[in-house]
Amino acid sequence: MKYISYLSSCFNDNNCFKANAVYNRDGCLTHLIELRESCKKLGFLINTNDITNPKDSDLVLIENVFGSNPYKRFSELKTLCKPMILICSESPAVLKTNNDIRILKLFDSVFSYNDELLSSSKLKNINKFNYTFEFPKKVPRENFLNKKLLCLISANKRSKHSSELYSKRVEIIRWYEKNSPRGFDLYGTGWENAKKAMAPWFRRKILQHGPWSNYFAPPFQSYKGIVDSKLQTLQNYKFSICFENVKDIGGYITEKIFDSMFAGCVPIYLGADNIQDYIPRECFINFRRFSSILQMHEYLTTMESGKYEEYLDAIDRFTKSELSVPFKHESFVDSMTKVIQKHLQI
Repeated sequence: MKYISYLSSCFNDNNCFKANAVYNRDGCLTHLIELRESCKKLGFLINTNDITNPKDSDLVLIENVFGSNPYKRFSELKTLCKPMILICSESPAVLKTNNDIRILKLFDSVFSYNDELLSSSKLKNINKFNYTFEFPKKVPRENFLNKKLLCLISANKRSKHSSELYSKRVEIIRWYEKNSPRGFDLYGTGWENAKKAMAPWFRRKILQHGPWSNYFAPPFQSYKGIVDSKLQTLQNYKFSICFENVKDIGGYITEKIFDSMFAGCVPIYLGADNIQDYIPRECFINFRRFSSILQMHEYLTTMESGKYEEYLDAIDRFTKSELSVPFKHESFVDSMTKVIQKHLQI
C-alpha cells in the first residue's frame, strides 16, 4: 500500500472523505470521497495530512494555494522529494495565489479550472479541473404557475478583486427589496449581518457606530434564512440568480448553475465569459444580455410557460449529453487517478 497526504485549509481527521460529514452538504465532497475509494482499490490510500504526514507519504496532494507565504511553504515541501499535485478549485476573488505561475511551477502536476493557464506555455503538466456533480436521472418539473419567481442562495461575503461579483449580488437584492419585494427571496449565511455587505473601510469608519448602522446598512428584508437543501429550495422557484464569485475567468464554473439546473429552476448566470463553450446557451439566461436589472425583471415576469419549458427541455438534454461528461464525478476521479498512478509509477 502506498500513502498520499492530502493538505487543505479546512479539513483534518479525514472529514472530507466521510459521506455523512457536516461539511458534505448537498454532496459537495462526493468527488473526494469517490477519489479515495478508487485510489484504495488501486493500492494507495489518501489521508488528510494529520493522519498521514507528508514526510511519511509517497505523494502529496494539495487543494489550493493557501496560507501565508505559500511559496516558502511549498518550496519546503518540495525538499521532501515527493511528487506534489495541486488542485486549484478556489476563485481568485478568494485566493489570487491560485494563479501565481511562480508557485504553480513548484508542483509536478497542477489541476486548474483557468482556461488561460491551460493554454499558457509557461506551465507544464497542467490539467483541466472542473467542479463535478452527481447528475439527476431526470430534471424535476414543478407546475409553472405554482412556482415563486426568483431566489438567490449564497453567502454574504466581500472581496477586493477587481472582477468580484459579491457586490453585484447585493445590488440585485437591494433592487428587488425596493421594487418587487414579493418577487424575490434571499437565502444563505451571513445576511443577518447587513454590515458585512458594505465595503470594509466604510464599515470600520461609520457602521460600527450604532446610530448610523441601519441607515447605511438596513437589514435585508428578503432574507429567509439558511436552507437545509438547495435542491428542495430551488424547486420552488422559476429562476435563480447564479453569479460566480468572480467574472471573466474562462472555465471557472462552479456548483451554482448546476444546483439550479438540477432542481428544474432556470439559472440566471454571470461569471465565466466562455460559459457557452461548456453549457449550451439554451440552458440558462445570460445576465450579460440585459442593460439593467429592470430589463431582466421584465423578461422574467413576462415569460410564458411554453418558453420556460424550452429552457427545462434544454437542461434535460444537456444532462444526458456528452457535453455533461466533464462535470461528472467519474471524470474527476479518472483524470486524477491517472496522474497519481503516473507519479507513483503504478
